[in-house]
Amino acid sequence: MKLLTISMKGCLAASVLAGCAGLAGCASTHQQAEVPPPQANQPPQGVLTETPTASTFTATTGRPVAALIDRFQIGRSAEGRPIYVYRVSGNGGDADLKPGLLIVAGLDARHTSGPTIARALVDRLEGTAALEHSTLYVVAHANPDAAGRDDSTMHTPGGTRTPEDADRDGRVDEDGPADLNGDGFVTMMRVANPPAKYGLSLTHIVDPDNPRLMRPANSGKGELATRAMVTESMDADGDGKMAEDGLGGVDLNHNFPYRWPEFATGNGIYPLSEAESNALATWLLGRSNIHATLVYGPHDTIVNVPAAGRFDQTNRVPTGIESGDKALMDRLSDLYEDATGLTSASSVDMEGSFVGWAYAHLGLVTLANSAWQRPDPAGEGDQAHDGSNASGGESEMTSPASGETPFVMVGDFRLELTQEAIQSALAEVESMSPQEQAARMEMFQALPAATQQRVMAIAQGAPAPMVAEPEAAPEPARPSRRASSGPSDDAKWLAYADEVGRGYVDWQTFDHPQLGEVEIGGFVPGFKLNAPADAMGDILDAQADFVANVLGMMPRIEIESPVVENHGIGVWRVSVEARNAGEMPTRTAMGIKARRLVPFVMAIDVDQDRLIGGSKIVRANSMAPGGVMRAEWLVLGDEGSTVLVQFRTEEYGTTDIEIELAQTSAGGN
Repeated sequence: MKLLTISMKGCLAASVLAGCAGLAGCASTHQQAEVPPPQANQPPQGVLTETPTASTFTATTGRPVAALIDRFQIGRSAEGRPIYVYRVSGNGGDADLKPGLLIVAGLDARHTSGPTIARALVDRLEGTAALEHSTLYVVAHANPDAAGRDDSTMHTPGGTRTPEDADRDGRVDEDGPADLNGDGFVTMMRVANPPAKYGLSLTHIVDPDNPRLMRPANSGKGELATRAMVTESMDADGDGKMAEDGLGGVDLNHNFPYRWPEFATGNGIYPLSEAESNALATWLLGRSNIHATLVYGPHDTIVNVPAAGRFDQTNRVPTGIESGDKALMDRLSDLYEDATGLTSASSVDMEGSFVGWAYAHLGLVTLANSAWQRPDPAGEGDQAHDGSNASGGESEMTSPASGETPFVMVGDFRLELTQEAIQSALAEVESMSPQEQAARMEMFQALPAATQQRVMAIAQGAPAPMVAEPEAAPEPARPSRRASSGPSDDAKWLAYADEVGRGYVDWQTFDHPQLGEVEIGGFVPGFKLNAPADAMGDILDAQADFVANVLGMMPRIEIESPVVENHGIGVWRVSVEARNAGEMPTRTAMGIKARRLVPFVMAIDVDQDRLIGGSKIVRANSMAPGGVMRAEWLVLGDEGSTVLVQFRTEEYGTTDIEIELAQTSAGGN
């Protein structure tokens, strides 16, 4: 425990940096001994696996600052590979008692750019002046078993290899995708006349604007579906289904206890069932100083800030962000766009994700993005994702024009409110991949509860409404700052694939032994996720600038010099203030609501009969940027004696302030 003695007879010391500045708290140590892989009932322990190295850089103050860079193990993967955390900080106190930013990459191993960026940032940010008052933690490979692995025949590409009976037939991993035409890729099959025994429904049409692309038929415009779409595969187990149970796998982005999709495949038998997700979550739960996280992967919370004030059906679990966090997230979004130039991002369902869990359960400032977007020609890119596209939509039942069938927009999909149309849409969803099904389900669950209930009632035979029921909508998601128009997103991806000469396979006729004549082609899996190698240098520069900005914005608590006033006859007024000199609140609105951490405490250690005014303990849930936590007491004591005040935080430890009862210059007469 740190003891701070302040003499009131001489000149007052400068403001004391506590907590975030590294002055507060008990110094922590790490035992340098190996531990076994984490078991379900045995949390992994932090273990130093490399001797910390110190280097020196010059901060903006002009004085040299030593930097700590080390790596320690927090667990092992299912196949026994170590999961490492890199830690980078300056020498202004214990690194684990400063506000931390955690970077996580590799949860979805298909996103290969993420680990490359995350690991490079460890070296790039060593000389960041903000590390005097903050700490950077980096998990570059959260799923090390999948790094560099060929997942083309997996049921859940990019996940773990945990066996799963995806089709619930008592067998595992027996019927997965396959490269039937030997072109080196597993793409899609479009089938014009699927045999009835395989249960494939016609759901798509050839895009009339670009015959190389497929899109869902729009029945509202009188379009009739002409093709069934299915992953390149065969019915290997004779059950009438194709690619429904490939090599096992759990998507780690669906294995965290946030709106965990219990009945879907590829999500694990229970939350944190996988060694990798369990190790990361267990370690993070023990690191209360981590204030924010940046996740590189398919999710996005920073180009398109999630909608504020949106919750699930229980009205307790956020599906967006708290209204009190919107201003901060908007500012971070602007900083990200300024640093990176990114203005568009895809929409990926958050159920079971680390991103959702870190925000909703831990209350962290949670940022997520792929760090790259398709470089569209000038005037064509910058596809904005507003609330109806980016996160599943603000869609509600739409009042029809005279004579028109009522409908609801589910994302960008128009769903007519008739029993036939809804059942047709359900059949289409059944033919989708698990990832596409999850995305469509999140779009539906983003609808107002009354709209969801109405759609399900119509599906079961209830009459369709003639006019939509009005319902107050939550605050919409914040769109990117630029508008969009022009070709479809797939058309832009196709143009980009043609430009770079990879990523798309033209449709080729194939004589399928079970389906007859089909065509195989489409986008190569993973093509839309990863930046080209020649763009990585610029991406790293931009990400380093942004991360340095975030580290510099971290909360920074300064304890002002106490003020002591002599009121005569042995009565003293003692005042202590702690101020947040950072640009972020000490806790998010979600963090306050989650109540994971106990409030900040200022407590005076005197006998009760000596305390004649003020509460012995003063609490505060958070301090806004520039905000102050103040405590004041009237105590009895002899001049020259001392009293002890403690400033306690769960994040940054405890600071003991020993105060001499002597008149200060700021204390009046």
